[in-house]
Amino acid sequence: MTRLNLRFQGVFKELTQRKDQALELPNPTLNTTVATLEGLYGPRFSKLVSGAPHKMGAGMSVLVNGQPNNWDAPLLDGDEVLFLTAFGGIL
Repeated sequence: MTRLNLRFQGVFKELTQRKDQALELPNPTLNTTVATLEGLYGPRFSKLVSGAPHKMGAGMSVLVNGQPNNWDAPLLDGDEVLFLTAFGGIL
């Protein structure tokens, strides 16, 4: 299992009612991480994430260790995944 450190800001923090969350998944990618979070937090989380493969909805962003990441790239033990609302196109 790979342990991820999740961080939520903006509407993601409001939805999850958390700032931080640890999550353990086997062989995670952003796709599998988002699918797990959709299962935990329901349809509203799903509405923030759209497309196939997953892509952030308008005005939303996701970073891995402070950088954009490929949705199918493997995530590593201890990676920080940040879900946030972009303001004025600037993170």
